[in-house]
Amino acid sequence: MGLHPVPVESYGKALGLVQSGVSHLLIGHCPPHSSEAFQFAEQARQLKLPRYTYMILTVHEDDDAVRQQALTHHVDDVLPLPLQSVSLRLSLLSARRVLGLNKELLAINDELPQVRKALDKELFILRQLQLAMMPAHGQKVDQASVYMYSKPYSVVSGDQCGVFSVDEDTWGFYMVDVVGHGIPAAIRALGFARLFSLEPHQSALFHEREHEHQAPRLRTPGEVLSVLNMAYQTTDEDHAYLCAMYGLFKPASGTLSISLAGMPRPWVLHQDGGVSSIGEPDMPLGLFPDHQYTTQSLTLLPTDQLLMASDGLADVFRAGDEHELLGMENLDAWIRQYPGRHLRTLIQNALFYLQAWAEKPTHQLFSDDVTILGIDLYSQNTQLVSVDVLSDAGQNTPADAPQATAGGASLAGVNPAPSLFNPTYSKALVVFDSDDLFEALAAQLRECGVAVQRVRSNYFMRVGDPILRGVDMVAIECADGTLKGSKWTQLAREFIPDRWVFVMACQGPGEFRQASDLIHLGADTFLQLPCSQRELRFVLQKSAWHIQLLKSLPEQRKQLLQLREEIDQDMQKVARMQRNTLPKPMAQLHNLQMDWVYKPAGYVSGDFIGVFKISKSVVGFFNLDVTEQGVLAAVKGWSLARLLTGLYRDSTSAESTTVDPLSGLGPIRSPSEVLRLLNATVMGFPAAYRFNCSMVYGSLDCETGQGVLSNAGHPDCVIVRQDGYSKMVGSCGPRIGENESETFTDAHFTLQANEQLLMFSDGLSKTLFENDFPMLQAGKTQRLLAELYAQTQAQLSEQIEQRLNNIKPTIARDISMLSIGLSSIPAQCSPAAPVPAQQAKPLPSPRV
Repeated sequence: MGLHPVPVESYGKALGLVQSGVSHLLIGHCPPHSSEAFQFAEQARQLKLPRYTYMILTVHEDDDAVRQQALTHHVDDVLPLPLQSVSLRLSLLSARRVLGLNKELLAINDELPQVRKALDKELFILRQLQLAMMPAHGQKVDQASVYMYSKPYSVVSGDQCGVFSVDEDTWGFYMVDVVGHGIPAAIRALGFARLFSLEPHQSALFHEREHEHQAPRLRTPGEVLSVLNMAYQTTDEDHAYLCAMYGLFKPASGTLSISLAGMPRPWVLHQDGGVSSIGEPDMPLGLFPDHQYTTQSLTLLPTDQLLMASDGLADVFRAGDEHELLGMENLDAWIRQYPGRHLRTLIQNALFYLQAWAEKPTHQLFSDDVTILGIDLYSQNTQLVSVDVLSDAGQNTPADAPQATAGGASLAGVNPAPSLFNPTYSKALVVFDSDDLFEALAAQLRECGVAVQRVRSNYFMRVGDPILRGVDMVAIECADGTLKGSKWTQLAREFIPDRWVFVMACQGPGEFRQASDLIHLGADTFLQLPCSQRELRFVLQKSAWHIQLLKSLPEQRKQLLQLREEIDQDMQKVARMQRNTLPKPMAQLHNLQMDWVYKPAGYVSGDFIGVFKISKSVVGFFNLDVTEQGVLAAVKGWSLARLLTGLYRDSTSAESTTVDPLSGLGPIRSPSEVLRLLNATVMGFPAAYRFNCSMVYGSLDCETGQGVLSNAGHPDCVIVRQDGYSKMVGSCGPRIGENESETFTDAHFTLQANEQLLMFSDGLSKTLFENDFPMLQAGKTQRLLAELYAQTQAQLSEQIEQRLNNIKPTIARDISMLSIGLSSIPAQCSPAAPVPAQQAKPLPSPRV
């Protein structure tokens, strides 16, 4: 059977081997009138080892007194002498099964917390990014005081809110509630929130300017939601529609304008105790692209206060009755009758009311993400107060899954020891074709206090079959062949997945082989028929602590599978979202050529590539590589990519570093200035959330072929031609996020028709030339790309993909490459580099 016996002279030495973990199976002899073997068993169980120790004792006298002692000291099996090889083999098979299942349970118990811990670490930092964009981080909003409560359903939230200055006369507020939970919902909410902090030329809050001297003109809240509805159309794949609310307030006149998209109506709290609801309910964003949202305008008094909440606040169920929902009507009635008008106290008392109504603690209260935003419009003492459950002790991560005790510790707790004549099981499903054997076994089971339900081997079992109710033991007859028995062994595990069912292979004379096969196929033990009543009782009782040991295994398997499936589904959604950010053809720039390679190490990538329009003929491009991998790297890369596309234009200065005469929109920052501002932003993060990355960012005029780029710690860019000629552009500068005072340089270049500017992350070079010296990898990759581009007219990305598919690297890496070129040069101009204008004045670092 593949076992390697280790002989020892005494039980004392055997205990040392067990304690050191060398052996988990012990076969010993118990002489008559000796208690040494049972003392050893008791001492071994008291060690509370993580791995279970299976004990088999041989005895001269096979009687009730010996069996009772064995049960009392948790001996797994007792075999009478002279020893029969068949009995020993079946006992060893049972031992192998129990030890194997115990090992699996321990592995699951170890893996579950590790998976949760790794995921929670990334989610916690993502949550900090969410909170950094909420009012709690201290932006001043005229004379208003803001009160905010945020409670995610898990660790991150699909809710996001904000209060921000729009111009010197107006401030705005928003709240968004993305359908669903977890990482995809949180990333969508963050992306939506970013639209309220972009510069006017990019923000959805402003109308497009016709010329550079035109002042930004605000859209109404209804127009803003209509624009966002067009941008956030859901697909049949993700169904990720958004509920949103957006409003503007002018303190000088007291005018409030607001628009709703699937959100509950906000409340206005008046000084006289009255409460009114405002806003016109409308459908969520993302359902119908042509839907137009309306704006309601009203005038508020200086003493009025504004209160708004996501629908998760009312999604509270009463304890013991998960069908009784509080609902928005009951919550609205409570708010209207609440006597106080201090927002902070009102929010806290609302939570106390919900706890009292549901009879649940706060961490069990909500079944959805919850956000409450209260604004005291004319508070003279400006303050921002945040109440976030994440700051409460013990609530910053989801509760760990129930930890099943295993090994010696679980068995040591099974006290008092089961009595030999105490019934252990309540209902047995007996699968027997032989009437005589069934009647004999049924009578013995009933005498042990076990109810009996009989079926024959040809019975058709169904999921949820009524005969399975209350079944905790299955006895299978082996006499008609192993095939039928194995089918019923598998059915017992498949159709009763929520608990561990004891499966007993029952065999007639000469059927040892079939019982052995059934144990291999999942049966827990065997019973030789016919048997005495005491033999049956012993088999049932000795299995009692095995079931106690393994009873949590189905639930732990289910939890691990469910956790993996949830992570898998979330990661697939995030991967689709990330792929949607890849460059898309630009119909207006027919001569622009783009090609790329994008291969994440896992589901998502810390690498990002992008090409976006800056003006009529100018495009911006970038390739960034966050140092880490996985979800957290993807979130950081997302933040940088969104920030990057908002920094290229200096909307506060009439001066510029690069003037595009075709844009009509004024100053454009140089790539080096953009990277400087980006670096300052990252260095402005708290130290715990700071990160670094490499990046190439630049711009290209598709009319003239002239371009400029700046490199922050990325592999050198290279221009390649179809004749094999290649040349490097610029030089590698410092990485983003390492030093606050770093400066970056610009490199100018000119692209001729059918030339390609190539940039790639170090993941590509490290994968293609993994065994080469690191200093040589980038140069070899540049030469390879030039050769491949010259050798064939096929797309470069296809050739790179083929090479990567034939390589099995020792480490999976994020890989990205961007190729950008022009099929023709419309403007016949000299290749002289553009003259840079004066440096744009430094700006405060924008927030992500």
